Amino acid sequence: MRALYVEERRAEILRVIEEKKNISVKQICETFGVSAVTARGDLEKLENLGKLQRVHGGAFSIDHTLVSLELDKRMSINSEGKKEIAKLANSLVCEGDSLLVDAGTTTLEFVKTLSNKRNITIVTHDLPVANYADVHLPNASVVVIGGALRDNHHDCYGSITVSVINQLYVDKAFLGANSFSPEQGFMTESLFAEEVKHALLAHAKEKIVLIDSSKLDHHNFKKFADVNDFDYVVMDKDVDGRMGEAIRTKGCRTQLMTAENKPDS
Repeated sequence: MRALYVEERRAEILRVIEEKKNISVKQICETFGVSAVTARGDLEKLENLGKLQRVHGGAFSIDHTLVSLELDKRMSINSEGKKEIAKLANSLVCEGDSLLVDAGTTTLEFVKTLSNKRNITIVTHDLPVANYADVHLPNASVVVIGGALRDNHHDCYGSITVSVINQLYVDKAFLGANSFSPEQGFMTESLFAEEVKHALLAHAKEKIVLIDSSKLDHHNFKKFADVNDFDYVVMDKDVDGRMGEAIRTKGCRTQLMTAENKPDS
């Protein structure tokens, strides 16, 4: 391979990052026959031009970085409430259970609590959930459901995802929601998510929704369930008793679990 001019080399670095989403200093040195100092200089110049995001030992694509930042941003919203919900939801899991786990930051917090459960199976279409379980939960079997990857998210959707879920039947399904109002029920931000959530609800013996109090009395794009579609609603707190009132109005057997009161039938 002939020696490339500086601009040619940097263009090739960008091509690799666009394709692979990341590149290391070592990879640049080996591919282009340059020193580590030169490689780091290339990455610094490209970062200054807004073309990539440098990290220790290399760089990521801007798109990859933005998606990661978006996940971190969503995780930070009412983070303490999500952790309380996760601890409560943990008490609903028995050793040996098979679980369908929805995409979302609250369900990810829930999965982080499951190190005390043995011989469980976690089935999910959410990549952060699958990755965490694979790395940190040696007592769990992990099944990843593929499909089309949702833009700026880390979860799969579409006909492939739904068709795989339709072949399964598990002990418990843990779902998230973008919002809830007594008039509209549980809502999600996209049609893609609604389709997957319907499949999750249809293929579990027990259905549990995890929703933090910041999402009460808000509306989102598409309704996917009512309170009577779930066996448990798990919350950090029920502001002004709105969720409890909605359950009583429906006259259903859904149990409400909150940090202050667990459970309330």
